[in-house]
Amino acid sequence: MDVMFMPKARGYTCIVACRDDLSGVTETRALRSASSKEVARFFWEQVLCRYGAVEQVVTDNGSETKGTFETLVNKHGIDHIRISPYNSKANGVVERGHFILREALVKACGNDISRWPELLPHAQFADRITIRRSTGFSPYFLLHGVHPVLPMDLRENTFMVEGFRSGMSHSDLLSLRIRQLERRPEDVARAAEVLRNTRLASKEHFEKRFAHRLKKASFSPGDLVLVRNTAIEREMNRKHKPRYLGPYEVVRQTRNGAYIIKELNGDVSRESVAAFRLLAYNPSGRDLKDLAVDPIEMIGEGASRHTRDIGDDEGLDMDELAPEEEDNLSEESDDDLDLEPISHRTRSHRR
Repeated sequence: MDVMFMPKARGYTCIVACRDDLSGVTETRALRSASSKEVARFFWEQVLCRYGAVEQVVTDNGSETKGTFETLVNKHGIDHIRISPYNSKANGVVERGHFILREALVKACGNDISRWPELLPHAQFADRITIRRSTGFSPYFLLHGVHPVLPMDLRENTFMVEGFRSGMSHSDLLSLRIRQLERRPEDVARAAEVLRNTRLASKEHFEKRFAHRLKKASFSPGDLVLVRNTAIEREMNRKHKPRYLGPYEVVRQTRNGAYIIKELNGDVSRESVAAFRLLAYNPSGRDLKDLAVDPIEMIGEGASRHTRDIGDDEGLDMDELAPEEEDNLSEESDDDLDLEPISHRTRSHRR
């Protein structure tokens, strides 16, 4: 832990920082005065109350690390190591971190250095989420075990800040991270424009590539349609489930291109259906068979037609039936119709 003096701004004169030796996680706070009382309060509130007791703390020999602060660490049994005067290398973990943090703050402030107290939390968070060369991980990941979700991840996936390049110094990288987290109006406006142009170009490419599909999927109110059962497409047993649901009746097309449908009894669905999921309903027997509908279940009306379809599937030529057998087929009622005897008699006749 160490104290770094800064240009006076809004009553604040210095920064107290504490960095974990292993993960590199930093805790900082802007102070109005570098007193042992303020440093002890910072250490109690942002270190002990957040992370629990620590075994050891390394500081310099400044007056701010004596008095109240020394009483606090002794009370909690923390080993307090003081480096020798003018030997900042002994506390290089924090001293080097101070330099990087200060450089990043100055670059992020631009021409208005008085903004450093406002940008200090951004700098601390940017330092946490940036990968460190010594560990290969960000301090945030080593602390929490997960990667952070940033504001630009939720709002603008391609949030743009100019200046990123390969081989940047750590302080330059942190200053740009601070700008990302700060979300300056000019950066947000530029990112929004880039994102808008990218999406428009993607839309044009999509429409050009799938123009034939978009023209095909056009339905008018009153048309009967089937709905593609996309929920089963990733299931292993999808072959045993219906590929299409319906039929339904089209109510209207929404402004976004989706369709509102309703049951044939007039009940309107509250969910819209994407155009690519709709298929024109054709009530022919062969189409129903292709949709995995069991023909045996449809022998109510048009039994002769469905029987002829089944006969074709079995390799049966209905033209070769004897005239008397065709008469028997026409005279049989739907309820007495037996498909197995028909196939048996037909095979005997062909032999």
